Amino acid sequence: MHDFDTGVLSETLRLLRRHPDLDVRDAVHAATVLRADVNEIISVDVAFDAVDGVRRLDPIGLADHLTTEPDG
Repeated sequence: MHDFDTGVLSETLRLLRRHPDLDVRDAVHAATVLRADVNEIISVDVAFDAVDGVRRLDPIGLADHLTTEPDG
């Protein structure tokens, strides 16, 4: 969990100006990812794909990947 501080707020506003189709909640999540140097978010929301520096991991594909047994 990360705090919503002035840095996240500033990044959120920058993202909203740059990506007018991004809703506020998604912009806050993306800004938090960027400010925390996490760079990945698990989401089905393709809006994150447009945000530079954020890599979206689809939970369905991720679940499939994690439950696939390695070749043996």
